[in-house]
Amino acid sequence: MSEHKVLKSLESLLRDNFPQVKLVEFYYNIFESPYRSSFIGLGGEIPEVYSFDGKVAFIDMPSGIIITLEGTNDLVLKWIDGHKGFLKLVLKITVSEYLKDILDEFVSKIIEVRDIQEIYNEIIAYLSKVTWSTIGAITVYDEVSNILLGKGKGYKDVSLHGNVMLEGFFNIPLTPETAASRALELKDILIINDAKNEPRILKKFVDYYKVDRVMVVPLFVDERLFGMIYLGRYEGLPPYTQGEVRLLKSLIPYLTGVLKLLKYREDSEKRLKALLFVKDLAEDILSESTLLKIFDVSREYLKEIVKIENCAFYSFNPVGLTLLYNFGFSKGELAEIKENIYSSDTLTKGDEICSISLRNLNLGYKILCAVYFSIENRNFIAVLGSRTKEKVTDEDQELIKVLFSSVKVASKNLFLYEKSVEALDKIIEILSQLES
Repeated sequence: MSEHKVLKSLESLLRDNFPQVKLVEFYYNIFESPYRSSFIGLGGEIPEVYSFDGKVAFIDMPSGIIITLEGTNDLVLKWIDGHKGFLKLVLKITVSEYLKDILDEFVSKIIEVRDIQEIYNEIIAYLSKVTWSTIGAITVYDEVSNILLGKGKGYKDVSLHGNVMLEGFFNIPLTPETAASRALELKDILIINDAKNEPRILKKFVDYYKVDRVMVVPLFVDERLFGMIYLGRYEGLPPYTQGEVRLLKSLIPYLTGVLKLLKYREDSEKRLKALLFVKDLAEDILSESTLLKIFDVSREYLKEIVKIENCAFYSFNPVGLTLLYNFGFSKGELAEIKENIYSSDTLTKGDEICSISLRNLNLGYKILCAVYFSIENRNFIAVLGSRTKEKVTDEDQELIKVLFSSVKVASKNLFLYEKSVEALDKIIEILSQLES
């Protein structure tokens, strides 16, 4: 980090006037300084000027300037007492310089990394170190499952945690009783300095990592929840203070900028993967020779890309519904679904692909919807159901439309082929009759 010029000027000023001044030090958080035991032992409110062990500290919590003396400190104390405003300004400027150094180092570290997972690792490792945390993890919010998913390997202080691995422990549901939910509600950093007695912190998390101090940092990109950062300190270490909060808040605007680019990159890769799958899907569908095989390929697509596991296809006309294909639904479920669909006012909209929700059915599905489409004046319904997926996103809707567009094209070609075969059979029959 760069040299703090204002602090150096203060040191020169003090040494010129007080020969007993030997050293002037700055600590962003006095509880993380080599002298923390002197401050922790105070209890209650920390005084603005505090003498201890041949030193004088000028403190604006949590930061402080610590002056080491050789000899008496009476004159120095008197000078400090008369120049508190000046010292407060020096401390404020030094804090700003420190935060700028932190920011510059953070940005330079991140821009050097290319691999997505490594970027997550670098972010959490750096944030853990500058906040003097012994563990840390970054999570990304998955709105479909309503879970905060752990990214990267997380950070751990090996000297305290040995070979304990963080991976897998940071998939956290965003439910009302969690600390993450509270941080989201506040839209602010949440500090918990007695985690072992805090019901909103997972007990397994506290017991496993021996942490008693926890910070939960919500991250927003374009005013939407992106994820949460979890930072923790080992039992017996000083509590988190507003100093760490200020430091993190100075980094968050830049951090969210990085995360926004990361999300765009991940979404682009995900979309590319989906489009490549769609290309393969279209080729597979167009190569199938029966409607049932087309439906089977479609069901595989829904399971792999949209994460919907159950699927049934019906044909329908004014007389009723006919089940053509089913995967996953029980007979009882199909009967109730069929009755609900047939009583619906919206059965078809010409050549459009449209869908309606069937969640009013009490079958225990988180997602249950019907997709209507027509092929060559024949009407079809696909019923899609999932017990695990929380909701169908806008992206899912687009992918479902792509799927059924492919189904329509393939089925139309299949029907035209069937008609051609029927016509050819008829011609052969007529020719045979003529020959006889």
